[in-house]
Amino acid sequence: MAEVNIGALPDKSQDPEQLLLESRAEESEFAKLMPKTGFIAKYIEHTLISEPPLSYHFWTAMAVMSAVVQRNTWLVKGIYRVYPNLYIVFVAPTGKCRKTGAILTGEKLVQHLDFVNVIADKTTPEALLEALDRIDITPSSTGGATMQLSSTGFIRSKEMSTFLNKNTYSSGLITILTDLYDCPDSFRYLTRNSKPIELTDVHVTMLAGTTPEWLATNLPEAAFEGGFMSRVIWCVKHWRDRVIPLVEEPDPAEMAGLVKMATFINSKHQGPMKFSDDAKDWYIKWYESAALQAADDEKLSGFHERLPDTMIKVAMLLQAADTPGKMVLKLSYLKQAEKIIRWTQTKMYRAFETTELSRLGQLRRRINIFLDHYGEITRRDVLRKVAGRLDYKGQLEDAEQLMVQAGELVVEPIGGTGGRPKIIYRRPTQQEQRNGPKVTVK
Repeated sequence: MAEVNIGALPDKSQDPEQLLLESRAEESEFAKLMPKTGFIAKYIEHTLISEPPLSYHFWTAMAVMSAVVQRNTWLVKGIYRVYPNLYIVFVAPTGKCRKTGAILTGEKLVQHLDFVNVIADKTTPEALLEALDRIDITPSSTGGATMQLSSTGFIRSKEMSTFLNKNTYSSGLITILTDLYDCPDSFRYLTRNSKPIELTDVHVTMLAGTTPEWLATNLPEAAFEGGFMSRVIWCVKHWRDRVIPLVEEPDPAEMAGLVKMATFINSKHQGPMKFSDDAKDWYIKWYESAALQAADDEKLSGFHERLPDTMIKVAMLLQAADTPGKMVLKLSYLKQAEKIIRWTQTKMYRAFETTELSRLGQLRRRINIFLDHYGEITRRDVLRKVAGRLDYKGQLEDAEQLMVQAGELVVEPIGGTGGRPKIIYRRPTQQEQRNGPKVTVK
């Protein structure tokens, strides 16, 4: 079998068919880690007819499970509790891996669950917190109803840019999401008009998608310093592994079955969880070993430090999905969670590979993306798209020269009006590649 390197950003010289085969090999390895029974197994079976990869569907199912279980269960670790909420972000080039399709499949399911508070496209702290601040009304067996404050929510965002941008950082939204991740018993926020928003028993799950290119060109460095990035499970793919020309309509009976299972889990899986004796012994040895290991990538050092709690969260959800009501955490689910997270973690660093590029390198990459998409594009149109990212006058021209010398670009004047030619960016032909680079038009 060829080495699986699909986590890397594909080079334009790579064969798409080979990338497809490598992606299938990678996903087949992930399939060996999947549950064979229970809610998640049924969910994966339901999604076989769609193009998003198995890994995306699995993590979507985990987000759904998190929204189903909520704060109904927890595991005590010293002075704090571990609740099974997750922040999950799919990273893939636009259109390559159908990340939006995976997200919408999960959202469609939770919309059938009246106990799940779906939150979409809230881009200010006030809007998000107001959506979380609600009162649940639960019918009782005597014909009445009980009212309970609840601050649970399932945040769905097809594009992570809704949350991760300079505006949301300056508004404090990312700081709030960071604080809410820890499921505080109470949370108080003072609005601009001095009217406080107070939340009780917080439990927030997030499922979102983005592209490597967007992360490279828009991600503030502060994102890695404030703790938000370390709380996110980044599920990275760069090529599809399924090609389905005509997707069949999902079976309504399968969706109804999943809704029934989720409702049962919500009502059945309640109360504290604790380690079984063998799970506790294994976790202690694993933790002592993991504490001595360093993260493979500096940008993922925070995630590495949070790995123990993330593993427990995933194990709790795996067990709830398979054996709802069993509140002693078994070793098998803990080991399964560790393997799944390790598989995902080995590809996480690829999400931030392009953030290591210099500003000139990022501009070069962005122009290459334009050329791949449009075939050819005018210099004026490129300038309009990148003007806000230029650090100095002449930076675009510097990128041009670099790309011309690398054989990636031809800068060509064509007829224009008023004596000023239009400048076109395009790829060199094979003959031009043999003859060497042309001088860039100033």
